[in-house]
Amino acid sequence: YRCDATSGSDYVRGLGAQLIIYNQYPVFRPAKYDTAVFENIPKGRSILKVIARAQKPNKQNQAVSYKIVSGAGNSFAINVNTGVMTRGNRNIDYERQTYYSLVVRATNKA
Repeated sequence: YRCDATSGSDYVRGLGAQLIIYNQYPVFRPAKYDTAVFENIPKGRSILKVIARAQKPNKQNQAVSYKIVSGAGNSFAINVNTGVMTRGNRNIDYERQTYYSLVVRATNKA
């Protein structure tokens, strides 16, 4: 089940009852990040930091966790609490792959 992060709410009907799931997903600002990385960057070295904030912040949803959901192939990692991306366990080899497109998901910890 995947929620549409742009709508902010999903409505699911089943067995004659209505189940309403309301999720306020954090929003990345900016929505897209671009950077260049040298292929010889040491493992664990910081590359960039992504930032997402709750759409309607309150005490329960201010804390955000981050996860790379696709595109990293173990070449990149992300700190679940800070959003700092680092070089992962797999080497970055320009001759093997010249471009990476990563998808990062931010989730409220509440």
